[in-house]
Amino acid sequence: MTEAATEAEGAETPAGAASVALVECRGACQVVLEAVLQAASAADLQEASAADLQAVSAALAADLREALAVLAVDLQVEVTVTVAVDSHP
Repeated sequence: MTEAATEAEGAETPAGAASVALVECRGACQVVLEAVLQAASAADLQEASAADLQAVSAALAADLREALAVLAVDLQVEVTVTVAVDSHP
């Protein structure tokens, strides 16, 4: 089975959807990080203080935490609704 077919099949369940969403989120974060690293030249990195780099890193981490928290709430609502609907005949 291809990776795309496996992802599509897994997305049919709330847990599968969560897994696919986390993979997509991780991929998006990786793209952003690579773009930030490419934008910074070697000279810029040498001039940047450790505090500046830590601030950027902390901001990216905060954005990722916020995105994951929203995703977790969305998944909790989806799972709760699915269980409630499936539990009632």
